[in-house]
Amino acid sequence: MDNFPPRITPFIILSISIALLLLNNLISTPMSISDTDPSTYIIVPMLMLIPFSLFMYKSNIKAKVDNKDIIIGIFGFALFLAGSIYINFIFPVTAGSFKANMVLFPLAIGSFAAILFGMENVHKFWPMMLYSIFASPVLLMPLFNVNLQFSSLNTQVIYHLLNIFYQNVSYSAPITINFNGTLIGIGEACAGIGAIIALVMFMLPIAYFYDGKAKQKVYWLISGVILLFVLNLIRMLGISALWIYYGMAQAASFIHLFAGITLFYLTVLIIVIKADSYNISYPAMKSKERRSIKSEVSNYTIFCYGLVLALGMAYIYASSPFADLPYLSPLSLQHAASNSINAQPYLAKLSSIASNPGISNYTLRIQPINSASLALFAINNTFNYSRPIIVIFAINNNYSDNFLQRTAIVSSNYYVDPMGNSIYLYKIDSNGHGFYLAYSPILLNSSQTGSNVLYTYVIMPENVTVTNANCNYNRLDSYAYSLFGDFYGNESNLSPQFCIADSFIKTTG
Repeated sequence: MDNFPPRITPFIILSISIALLLLNNLISTPMSISDTDPSTYIIVPMLMLIPFSLFMYKSNIKAKVDNKDIIIGIFGFALFLAGSIYINFIFPVTAGSFKANMVLFPLAIGSFAAILFGMENVHKFWPMMLYSIFASPVLLMPLFNVNLQFSSLNTQVIYHLLNIFYQNVSYSAPITINFNGTLIGIGEACAGIGAIIALVMFMLPIAYFYDGKAKQKVYWLISGVILLFVLNLIRMLGISALWIYYGMAQAASFIHLFAGITLFYLTVLIIVIKADSYNISYPAMKSKERRSIKSEVSNYTIFCYGLVLALGMAYIYASSPFADLPYLSPLSLQHAASNSINAQPYLAKLSSIASNPGISNYTLRIQPINSASLALFAINNTFNYSRPIIVIFAINNNYSDNFLQRTAIVSSNYYVDPMGNSIYLYKIDSNGHGFYLAYSPILLNSSQTGSNVLYTYVIMPENVTVTNANCNYNRLDSYAYSLFGDFYGNESNLSPQFCIADSFIKTTG
């Protein structure tokens, strides 16, 4: 047993635990990188954090853990968990798009490192901790804004290259080339900056793992970026030439649809193979050094391994409501629509509600209120036209403000349903008349380039008893949200009304 566990074991446990923390983020993130949406690069650092945990093995960290380290690690993880939940509480419709919880990920890494290796070794994980922040697009948002300028630069380069062979070529700013009346658009889909960011994010953990001087590693990274840039220029030049000779359809089908991702993988392959040309290489531990490093099994070892795995699984539950949220690019939030609610996307949502099997026992009637809101009257054997459920869709939260400011709140609670919708629920008394109000802000795609927040309000009469109402919600997040928002009330007393409201709200989302 002297050689158990191997020295790499805690790094394997760390890697598995990091994968558990990332699981729901990975599920809710596109697995492909879009040329038109640079923010999709985030899938690369998310995935690379898992092998990065193993790459830390080269740092020759010798674990030294005691009770204090475990307590500090648990406390740090509790802060990470609370911070992640709080971010989703204060930004319920945007936190998922910005992967805001990843900004706190260094705290989770540091907490796991403290439990597995001891506090005195946490600082050695700073490269991985710093790298993890970039799994959120927040820091690089300013760089995304130069995507059009980058495409314009590529267009001008292609124009000058084509002009060598074709005299009738002219350039039209910012991204158009004209050849005898044929317009060639070198758009962001051809020359997006997202692929370059993704390449750098892919290479950074490998650069850390490789042996070599920092200066040589920087040259290696820059060479990879230049290679991808040059190969993409060749790709666009080929597309343009085919466009001139054969037309747009042939060029697009022959190169554009397949060449982009191929060039990315080709660049990775070439730069990895040529790493030794930069005097950087795969680390090889000398046999004498290998013999000098022995694993030590303390009384805490197995407990610490199990603890970080348990914490990772706990985070899966805490973040589970947000795994099923539809992906919405943070770039679309910069173009939030401010049009009236009588637009096709909203009417389509109303149609989807009316045809949803989960609420098919209701008779629904749409009633416009004004240009910014619509009402849906829902009745069945329990709710009639004198006491209906009223569902209001609006582009602002004025309704909730008016209700809550002019009435007395008897009890309240906050729920997070399995689809990640944040639902405020109130039991209200208005001059002796009681009713329930639930509302939820939901982010909708209203176009290819913009989005809008749709507030869904569900008003239910108090004097209608609902029996056998049973639905699911995330109890940890719901309890935490209620604490954050100073809500008060008994979950079970309000859960039947939550079930009714959620049947409409989750259909809207």
